[in-house]
Amino acid sequence: MKKQVFFALAFLAAATLGAQTLTVSLSGDRVVGGGEPNASGFATLEFQGTTLNYTILTNGLSQPTGAALYLGYPGQTGTVQVDLAASFTSNLATGSVSNVPEAKVAAILANPGGYYLQVATASKPTGAIRGQLQGEALSGSRMLIAPVLAKVAGQVGTNFLSDLTVANLTDNELSVTVQYYPSSGAASQSAQITVPAR
Repeated sequence: MKKQVFFALAFLAAATLGAQTLTVSLSGDRVVGGGEPNASGFATLEFQGTTLNYTILTNGLSQPTGAALYLGYPGQTGTVQVDLAASFTSNLATGSVSNVPEAKVAAILANPGGYYLQVATASKPTGAIRGQLQGEALSGSRMLIAPVLAKVAGQVGTNFLSDLTVANLTDNELSVTVQYYPSSGAASQSAQITVPAR
């Protein structure tokens, strides 16, 4: 049986590039009132002035219909702050929202944990997966989403495995978060690795 895994890598570099990026780990059990129990996801939100660029990757959802940023802590039903007007192709949505009010951007970046991202579906219009914006804003970060075939069962009990290699050509140590999303709908898993300079 083929297993496809999506890797989401967040490269946290030392240099400040003028943008601030937040990450979000999404799951159905965080939705107030109940979301999709076996679904998960990952998102990055990059703020460049008053423009918000986003990438949302979901796993185990059928027909995602939209996503929005809400003001609210875990367990609270919040109010919409930024409608992302996300359009999903299969399980991936990328896009941007222009002219987010400066005061709203400042409030989100000052207290990311007080805001959450929620993705809706046709069967769960009030929320299928949800996650709080994580940690402090990460200046100079990069994200790579790589759909890969990670494991294939071969003949006579053999297995073919994909390798992930991360090279660091900079003069600074690199911290990398790898998030795995099995196509089976199982819960995502993550690993943190440090790549020495050069």
